Amino acid sequence: MLDQDEKNYHVWSYRRSFVEKFDLFEKKEELKFVRDKINEDMRNNSAWNHLFFLKFGRYKLKLQKTIDESVVSEEIEFAKEMISKAPTNPSSWNYLNGIYKILKRNIIELKAFATQFTNLIYESSVSLYAFELLAEIHKLEKNVEESKKVYELLAKTLDPVRVNYWEYKKAQLTVV
Repeated sequence: MLDQDEKNYHVWSYRRSFVEKFDLFEKKEELKFVRDKINEDMRNNSAWNHLFFLKFGRYKLKLQKTIDESVVSEEIEFAKEMISKAPTNPSSWNYLNGIYKILKRNIIELKAFATQFTNLIYESSVSLYAFELLAEIHKLEKNVEESKKVYELLAKTLDPVRVNYWEYKKAQLTVV
């Protein structure tokens, strides 16, 4: 069914239940399958979600207490590689952010990486997701003015469709 519709949410959910029921989280064939789906279409959010579940699901479900650092590093590098190929793809940015969030890692580590996708001279590689991440990083660095500037740029220039969202995010900075 995924060959016919590779983004079919119900089929991916069914597959996820099999992974959980039969403890297939580390099954090489399952990992290869999902990586192949991502390589075929790196914008396939369903495949990215499934990969996240395979790599971090046992931890999230509290079936394991830690995740091997080599796995974490490998997944971070994979996400960065995919972001570099398609900087405007939300799936790979969400995957990277998800890793940092679930493992409570400091996103400030991603500042240099995200900055390379914010150069307005090369508009085709400008990523709203990189700007959003930088705004969050500035907030963590207690640099509220820089964070506000980024949200204003998003609201007024880069993503005016979501102006209300960006204005809300900017207003939240004064609460911090």
